[in-house]
Amino acid sequence: MLVALLLAILNDDGRDVGRGWTLFKNEDDCALVRSYEGDTLLRVAYTDGLNDGYVTIADPAFKSIEQGKEYKLKLIFVNGKRLDDGWGEVTGHGFRKDDLTGVSFKLSGDTLLNDIASNALLGIFRDDVVVASLRLDGSAAATTELKACAREVQRENPADPFAK
Repeated sequence: MLVALLLAILNDDGRDVGRGWTLFKNEDDCALVRSYEGDTLLRVAYTDGLNDGYVTIADPAFKSIEQGKEYKLKLIFVNGKRLDDGWGEVTGHGFRKDDLTGVSFKLSGDTLLNDIASNALLGIFRDDVVVASLRLDGSAAATTELKACAREVQRENPADPFAK
């Protein structure tokens, strides 16, 4: 049910780019979506012209998320025994739409996509509590598709730098 809600929000049919990743082309950006066990969803959006990256995590277990509330989160990327916690603390914003609850945050697009493509796991923490632990297998090929899609969107509909 959550996947259907998220797909409705994206207003597009999407294209399977392998290993569980679906690519969506939107008016202003492109996004990758992947679902995980327990109805957890990961959405990674990228706007080429502005180099904006957006991460959204939605999960029915996030029952206490408040619309618009700021949440301090820590991202850790894992590849083998290597841990990358270079993002430090990020500020996510809670959202609620129908049965879909989660948190979204904005990051530097190129750096985000490189981290996603080159790591096997993304861990998201709130204080010492694990919010999500998400496999990123197939993400190298998926982010290549995402970048190409975002470049196409940028050519068709150039980003407005004053809209930031």
